[in-house]
Amino acid sequence: MFGTLKKNFSRFVSRLILSGLFLFALFLLFTGAITASTTNGTIDSTSKYAWSNNAGWINFGAANGNINITDSGLTGYAWNEIYGWINMAPSNSGVTINASGALSGSAFGENAGWINFSGVSISCSGYFTGNATGDTVGTITFTCTNCSVGTDYKPQNCRGGGSSSGGSSSGGGEIFCGDSSCNGTETCGSCSADCGACPAFCGDSSCNGNETCGSCETDCGACPVIPPAPSCGNGICDEGEACDTCSVDCGICPGGSAPPSCGNETCDSNEKCDTCPTDCGACPLPFFTLKCGDEICSATETCYTCSADCGQCQLIPTPIPGVAIPPIIPPAIREVIKSPIGSATTKAITTTGIITTVAVTAFSFPFSLLELFSLPLRLIGILLTAFGLKKRYPPWGVAYDSATKQPLDPAYITLMDSSGKEISSAITDLDGRYGFLAEPGFYGISANKTNYIFPSQKLADKKNDEVYDNLYFGEPIEVKKGQAIIKNIPLDPIAFDWNEFAKKDKQLTKFYSQWDAIFRKISNFIYYAGFIAAVIAFFAAPYPYNLIIIGLYVFLLVLRILGVKPRPFGSVSRAEDSMPMQFAIIRIISQDSSKEISHRITDKYGRYFCLVPKGRYYVKIEKKNNDGSYSLVYMSEAINASKNGIIKKRFRVNF
Repeated sequence: MFGTLKKNFSRFVSRLILSGLFLFALFLLFTGAITASTTNGTIDSTSKYAWSNNAGWINFGAANGNINITDSGLTGYAWNEIYGWINMAPSNSGVTINASGALSGSAFGENAGWINFSGVSISCSGYFTGNATGDTVGTITFTCTNCSVGTDYKPQNCRGGGSSSGGSSSGGGEIFCGDSSCNGTETCGSCSADCGACPAFCGDSSCNGNETCGSCETDCGACPVIPPAPSCGNGICDEGEACDTCSVDCGICPGGSAPPSCGNETCDSNEKCDTCPTDCGACPLPFFTLKCGDEICSATETCYTCSADCGQCQLIPTPIPGVAIPPIIPPAIREVIKSPIGSATTKAITTTGIITTVAVTAFSFPFSLLELFSLPLRLIGILLTAFGLKKRYPPWGVAYDSATKQPLDPAYITLMDSSGKEISSAITDLDGRYGFLAEPGFYGISANKTNYIFPSQKLADKKNDEVYDNLYFGEPIEVKKGQAIIKNIPLDPIAFDWNEFAKKDKQLTKFYSQWDAIFRKISNFIYYAGFIAAVIAFFAAPYPYNLIIIGLYVFLLVLRILGVKPRPFGSVSRAEDSMPMQFAIIRIISQDSSKEISHRITDKYGRYFCLVPKGRYYVKIEKKNNDGSYSLVYMSEAINASKNGIIKKRFRVNF
């Protein structure tokens, strides 16, 4: 019996030891899982959004982003709809974390630039708090009303019995949803009472916030189709229409002919442009008042009533029988001009305006021996510059002070259609420059600047002043296909402006000089003096030389009237078929800083208008895909804009 008891006791001890070892193994497995979770954390699947005041929502738990948090720092990528992927561990930097959970270092995105995380921490409850900052994205906040980025990682100082992790708080109390503290595994999805509501986004099956059927059809459903309002001429005999009021829709009344009705392609006596534009044509634009001086020769204007719009009438003298027309040049003056001394004098005067200005300008544009091959084209450019033609018509518009002629910045320029609806807007740069591309039609411009008023009364009804041509005062602008809107806009000062005073004092402008007005006056004086002398010499002595000189002056006069207007925009097209790339993104990257300084969107013709500071730039082109995303398809060589300050290259892209 004693032997049996001894044997049973041995079995009991063996089983007790095996049970203890099994429980110890389970303990190690459980604690190991917790340690792995708290030391190598991931982003919560629901609490994953932070907010940027410049870029909107940033997703730290995006698919394929794979953000991991360890004691060494953060790895992986966050996603933003505007600026794309943001790398948490870029070369030469990266986001690190200390024992208390405070982050430091910087993340980097190709389009978002550098983002400093030194103002962000991870709490013991596993939530990001504070703000990160960047030049492009602005301030990224993790603690706004709907912001929440959570992780199962715990900082080193939060692990152990002293911190609120696991199933109890530091005071020993029980953690539960509704205890007014977002702790443990609670998230905005599992416990909105403690952690707040999750941020709304398109695709969350709830039409909330600022979502509409137009911005998020997935959540809010398709927008209702609004049928067109009933109208005579729409091909449907609507309620209220009959054969006697709208025969074009309802047919001709029995036994009668078609009565006058809107839509019969005849402007009848009882129809007008405002009651039936289909037959009578559109009325004059309601936003504008057509008048003499608006650069539009209307049906009621002629060269006699408004030469400013319709041009000068051609005067054809009619000879009178029996009446002798006296010579234009008196015989005495004619003989003086024909003499050797007089001929030499007139030739000197007539050519001074050309030779002097060409020579002076040539010295201001030195060239090397390698450029001699392009000398003919260079001389043409110098000749045009000498008479102020190229400087008169730069490929942009300028908002400027009507008194000092100094460019204004920042001035807010608004483009409106004929009904007064805003189409586009621009803020002038340091040199007051702006420009618009628009569909063919009629448009208007408004200009606003502190301490200034538009339109100018000081220069009212003038087409040019000492420096600028093509002036604008609020009249309608007709845009034809292939044209840009680059009017020069004078504004009258109504109070002292310290900003413009400081800019003038420090000479900050790059495309405007105080000498422009003086150069214009000297150029005009030399030109007209030589022109008058050439006319006199030609009528006094119509030799071939004088004929050539006066022909040259007439050619230059035509150029001064019509203007030498360069192409102000660039374009993007496909190389294989020359089709325009519609709505592509043009990104301008500085060669010096490798940062994006501007971007433009091409219109439906593939055109873009891009003013830049003087410098050298790379151009990235991203095409729009069928799903609405964009793909990089082209990267240019460095483009030199140091002289003109505009990029207007025609790109032909293979993809």
